[in-house]
Amino acid sequence: MHIFSGLQRFALIILGMALSTGMGFAQERTITGKVTSEDGEALPGVQILIKGTAQGALTGSDGVYSIAVTNPEFTLVFSSVGYVSKEIKVTTQSVIDAVLSEELIIDRIIRVTGYTAQAVDNITGSVGIADPERLAVIPSGNVTGQLQGRLSGVTVTGSGLPGTTSKVHIRGFASFGNNDPLYVVDGVPTQDISTLNPNDIESLCVLKDAGAAAEFGSRASNGVIVITTRLGRKEIQVGYNMYTGVQLPGDGPAKELLNTQEFADLQWLVYENDGTVENHPIYGLSTNPTPSLPSSVTM
Repeated sequence: MHIFSGLQRFALIILGMALSTGMGFAQERTITGKVTSEDGEALPGVQILIKGTAQGALTGSDGVYSIAVTNPEFTLVFSSVGYVSKEIKVTTQSVIDAVLSEELIIDRIIRVTGYTAQAVDNITGSVGIADPERLAVIPSGNVTGQLQGRLSGVTVTGSGLPGTTSKVHIRGFASFGNNDPLYVVDGVPTQDISTLNPNDIESLCVLKDAGAAAEFGSRASNGVIVITTRLGRKEIQVGYNMYTGVQLPGDGPAKELLNTQEFADLQWLVYENDGTVENHPIYGLSTNPTPSLPSSVTM
């Protein structure tokens, strides 16, 4: 039986203390925190990874996360779709909160054509796109009036009277009957957009070729105008537009009009110059030296 000496026992005690100290340094600790947006709203589903590893966690519906770590110093990477990724170096902290800012991506312009949305560079059909900001330059109370001269192949005619709507024809007159195009506002087909506020338009596309019939059938024979209205925004924005105008008829010929006697004398002069004999229903025979005014006729 092997018997340890006093020196050996002391060495074993020192070795055990060293091992316990090393295990204390390698002990796991938990990092918690909350991820919010710049507006202070909790962000669920944010991915938190320890940089350089596959170890990570996700935030809950309240934006709170929890992750277990063993290294004394490391870097947490916070990432989410639509937000800018953020890295935070951690040393001795146990609570790490992160604020993510929205990522603005301007890649391609998307237009709504029919019931789908396509990038402008992928549109192959005959589609006319009208910029709502350019349409608003024309002071008109209806959308059809603002389309005047804005798109090729689209003819807009109107009487110009206040409150009246204009007629829109796409690719000219297709038949002797109704040539009005089909309007689709936020996916709902309609034949009248006179009540639509031009300031509420987000995008306006005109489908001019026969390909529109694949989505709307025979109603698209005269063309389709697809309108998407604006959606609500978080921020409160107040806008005010006003157009005023005055039309003056002028003085007119009221000061130079002929009276009854002068008008009758002028008619008699016409008969004299023509050399004819006429029986005027009011002034009598033109052979009379002077016309008979109605007020001077005796009954």
